[in-house]
Amino acid sequence: MKQGKIIMIKKIFIFLIAWFFPAFTMIQAYEPEFVAFVDQNRPRLTDNPATISQLDEDYFEIEPPRPPSYDSNVMTQRLYYEDAGAVSNQVEYEKSTSLGFGLKFATRSFGITYRTDQTEYLHDKQYRFMGDNDSFNRLGLVLGTKLGPALVGINFNLQNRQSKITHDIWKCSVNSETHYLYYGDRSNPKDHTNTNTPENCNRVKSTYNSSFLKPTVGVIIPFGTFMVLAATHEPQVSTHFERDNKSESSFSCTVSGDFGDAQSCDFFGTSKKYKYTEPAKTIYGVQLNINFLENFSAKFAYDVGKIAKLPASQTFEGLENLNTDIKGQMAGVEFLKMVGVSTGSREFSAGSLTYRKKFTNLNLKYWGGWNFSYNEILIKDNSGQKFEIKYPSVSFNAKFDLTGRRCDVWKDNVVTACDN
Repeated sequence: MKQGKIIMIKKIFIFLIAWFFPAFTMIQAYEPEFVAFVDQNRPRLTDNPATISQLDEDYFEIEPPRPPSYDSNVMTQRLYYEDAGAVSNQVEYEKSTSLGFGLKFATRSFGITYRTDQTEYLHDKQYRFMGDNDSFNRLGLVLGTKLGPALVGINFNLQNRQSKITHDIWKCSVNSETHYLYYGDRSNPKDHTNTNTPENCNRVKSTYNSSFLKPTVGVIIPFGTFMVLAATHEPQVSTHFERDNKSESSFSCTVSGDFGDAQSCDFFGTSKKYKYTEPAKTIYGVQLNINFLENFSAKFAYDVGKIAKLPASQTFEGLENLNTDIKGQMAGVEFLKMVGVSTGSREFSAGSLTYRKKFTNLNLKYWGGWNFSYNEILIKDNSGQKFEIKYPSVSFNAKFDLTGRRCDVWKDNVVTACDN
């Protein structure tokens, strides 16, 4: 009998090695992005808001940050760029820097999430923009409950897109008069031979904002410890970008020999509002759990979904979202309910960009929950141009009893309705 168990364990070990070694060459996608991801040994709030209903304690998480990444010769498109003074809605910058991070704080059935992604584009090659500080912020209120065998939840996600453009146009004071100066490059007015000396010169700036509410509805149906089925849905939302009142556009640049070779800058549009649509998104997922030994378990997760296809005239970039498929796969093993390793990949689109994320994670459930990962993100635009980001990351989640709502939600491997 003992020898039979040893043979069975050897077979399982060989199977896992064969499965995992090819996967480790891939790199990783963040586990809580999978809609059916559930860790019964350490329940977590994931991108599926229904998971908030299975938290066993108060919960705090620092999501894996995206460290600064640097790219050169970056092409980006926005539906308002031409009206903001660019040669067209497509602008090529000499370089860009991107970063992002997120936070979660929750108790069972109630929580708050926050995520920000920032990109700084610098030096428009057509010398219209000095740069564009582009940000995408999401603040969510998560609510959830247990309905029969199912967990349900909703994340009321307030989202804000903001573009702060710095123009290659100067606003200067000369003899108490205001002059706007444009030289067709990034030089300072004081670098030119002028009859009058410009003073208090600052670059002209424009800010475009878009704020909207985009809820995510989620459901999870666990079948004991073996299988979890789940789904999330985000509805389609119509919104708009609007130029704020502090942005300057109704002016003329001074063209005079008194200011050297200053040029005209009559390339601003008159529109202040630009309508677009955030597409609907639906994802279905399944997670299979194999808990055949007390101190060893394995899990396999799969996602498939769809993003609604929109014509170019309805997107915030003014480009058609060609890739509307969402797919992901992940596999992991856990030892002693404290150490876990997982690997996987995920593919999806955001606007006209297609993202393929690969990851490998090491999870340690000691003094909180630690996640050490190595990530690789391949980004491709509609023209076929590719960008690649590779980086390690560390995330942390902690549990504590602040609200007095501690409860063994997964008692006897079945979701339990708690009284507190």
